[in-house]
Amino acid sequence: MDTTYNIKTEMRDGNRIAIIPPTTAEKIFNERVGNRPIHLSTAKLYAKAMEDGRWKPSSQISFCNGRLDDGQHRMMASILSGCTFEGTIYYHDDPDTFAVFDIGKKRTNGDILSKHGKKYANSLSACLQLMEKINSSTGLPKGIGGNTRVIIPTYEILDVLAKYPDIEYSVAQIHNNQKYFKIPPASTAALHYVIRNKLKKADHAKVDTFIVDRLFKGLELKEDDPVFAFRKHLLNLKRLCSPGAQAITHHTMFFGGIATWNKWIKNEKSKLF
Repeated sequence: MDTTYNIKTEMRDGNRIAIIPPTTAEKIFNERVGNRPIHLSTAKLYAKAMEDGRWKPSSQISFCNGRLDDGQHRMMASILSGCTFEGTIYYHDDPDTFAVFDIGKKRTNGDILSKHGKKYANSLSACLQLMEKINSSTGLPKGIGGNTRVIIPTYEILDVLAKYPDIEYSVAQIHNNQKYFKIPPASTAALHYVIRNKLKKADHAKVDTFIVDRLFKGLELKEDDPVFAFRKHLLNLKRLCSPGAQAITHHTMFFGGIATWNKWIKNEKSKLF
């Protein structure tokens, strides 16, 4: 039971929820137990959720002998946002308890999508992150790593999904056929989706033919087919790349795929990519 900070609580659906205003959060934060370094990006992510009204009182903070030992990012988020933190509190007197905090697997966007009945949830999550980067003000860069995608908070993933109707079809097509040709699935799914989204419904099957039959399976390709040239280029990248490195970037896969599609759909001939 808290006596140091006089934290107010109220019962909701059988649970006792603590209500901590920013002024109290600041005092709790300043007097916290020695902890790991604060990650401001994490605190800002939580703060945005609070500002947007998306914070849910399902998070638990912990006090050891009256001082905060787990929850510093959530207290900082309350300070940054000026919003009240709501959640449960665990009180204890064992300093060693901190060693097992956050030891479990954190919930991912894939977990959220899977919970809502979405198939190939991890692949869908990766594709959505890439689509957000493609449609961002900076666009998709040529490099590799974290700058090629937008980090989507778990509480926003369903809203992002709603921005791309029927993208699950594209992800399923790539997921079910990637065994034929190992190329980046997220950018290949984005490629499929963007092209399909620009076509009339009657022409949707053309993108399946282009990516599944021609690019993945290599069916009915001649040496002057632009898909043959693109496929050969991708194979060369994989052959020349050092073991364990990313041979094909998302930029190459996505924009190279669009350039190849434009030639293929016009029935143009090309022996070189």
